[in-house]
Amino acid sequence: MKKKEKTSLKRTYKAPIQLEGVAKEKILFLSRCLTHLWNMAQTECERRLAIAPDIRMAFAEAWETGMPAVCGDVVFNLGDLAEMHNNLGVSSISLNFWLTSARQETITLKDGIEVRLDTISSDMEREVLRKLAGSYQSFFALKKNNDFRAKKPGLKEENWFQTMSWSSFKIRDGILYVPGYNREQIEIPLKAITAGRSLGDYLEQKIT
Repeated sequence: MKKKEKTSLKRTYKAPIQLEGVAKEKILFLSRCLTHLWNMAQTECERRLAIAPDIRMAFAEAWETGMPAVCGDVVFNLGDLAEMHNNLGVSSISLNFWLTSARQETITLKDGIEVRLDTISSDMEREVLRKLAGSYQSFFALKKNNDFRAKKPGLKEENWFQTMSWSSFKIRDGILYVPGYNREQIEIPLKAITAGRSLGDYLEQKIT
């Protein structure tokens, strides 16, 4: 009789933080960059949704006849149409493939600062795309049920605060260290929860 494998449960601890000074500036800077990524990905999703009907029709025709088919004003062979058809999705997986090339691009913030997307943690960027894909899936589900509240995710203003997720961090001496722009570490002091004990001490004991 096989022994049951033990499964470990991971706990999540909420920690209030104080964003002040340099740390606040760096977090807000990251938020602006990630908001640009959201807008880029949203634009790509809308492009895919707009061309999807024509590509699907041309792909079906080429598949049935074994001959090239017209999509728009261009003639494509079956192989090209198959590749285009596979890139129509707005799921987190398909957007992660898109991110590979998007990370080589340089964005320009409103104040003229230029930022290469590959200088920001790819984990944070994938989390933004996961949330965008989830918003589209929610929209499609509501629309399928004829829900009048169905609304596609839209573009965001640069000052919109983008929720961030870090897959790696460390806590030392009451300071939370998280990856920032261009591989730098952002130092965020953790807010004390009791008079003589810091939240950093509390979390260190819980995590270890």
